[in-house]
Amino acid sequence: MTTRPRKKIVIDTNVLVRTTFQKRSFVSQRIYQAIAAQECILVTSPEILEEIRDVISRDYIIEYTHTTVDMRVHYMNTLIDLSMLTAGTKPLKKTSRDAKDNKFLTCADEAKADYLVTSDKDLLDLKTYEGTEIIPPQEFAKLLETGKL
Repeated sequence: MTTRPRKKIVIDTNVLVRTTFQKRSFVSQRIYQAIAAQECILVTSPEILEEIRDVISRDYIIEYTHTTVDMRVHYMNTLIDLSMLTAGTKPLKKTSRDAKDNKFLTCADEAKADYLVTSDKDLLDLKTYEGTEIIPPQEFAKLLETGKL
């Protein structure tokens, strides 16, 4: 029996933080489970990791998640261990309306990612970028559940 290669995915910061720290919905739980079990290959870049570090260090996020400095450091280290890291430096052929989103497109392009999972309308409106499908978390969770990933 041959196994299919695991799909490479880029997850935007908002979805990743919600998935990790707010596992209340089925979608969040399923995406978290897929990352933790490495059903797919999470791809990130130094710029994305820096944004994640910044977001989880915000006072209101710390208050909401009840995380300590050690817990946040452990989270970042685990994220790095589970991820394929790209340089995040490749020039883009097309950009998002919101320049802050371009780091996700760059990462996806460098890794030749299969999916970019996001709730960001500026990214979702692109639909695809250089072969990467840009989809919402609900659609990604559905792919996981139906075995189509």
